[in-house]
Amino acid sequence: MDEKGIEFPTSRTYSHPCMLITGNVQPDEYEKLAELVEKIDKDDFSKKYFIGISKYKDSYNLLTSEGNYRVEIGDLDNIDFKVKGFKTFVEKYLVYQDPQKYSMVSVKYQNQIVTTLNPYFKENDSLLKAGKLELAKAPTPTVIPKKRK
Repeated sequence: MDEKGIEFPTSRTYSHPCMLITGNVQPDEYEKLAELVEKIDKDDFSKKYFIGISKYKDSYNLLTSEGNYRVEIGDLDNIDFKVKGFKTFVEKYLVYQDPQKYSMVSVKYQNQIVTTLNPYFKENDSLLKAGKLELAKAPTPTVIPKKRK
């Protein structure tokens, strides 16, 4: 689709550098997707990180150039806020981490970022195993009555 969200045929002889979009995208979503691609192209941070968009069921994901994680954005509403949230997460936290640590970073929820650990990242082994253990139960406090004189 072009920058106006209008579908056009592919060419066998020319490949323009563009964002790859996969999934079951409906024609009525083209315009909002075109707006998202335009916002990504205009922002240096987004342009560096996002290389594609995928749609699974009714949820959109941004595919990243670093790490094997995806950024779940959900619907196409409040895109500026969602991208700003991801940018803050990267600048304040992810720059100190190995990008392979996560399989997903979700910014689809209002005012929160949810991450999913990559089960194949070796350093996550102890964290994932600890999540499956039952926490030790604290002893129940006992009350000893005072003796009367």
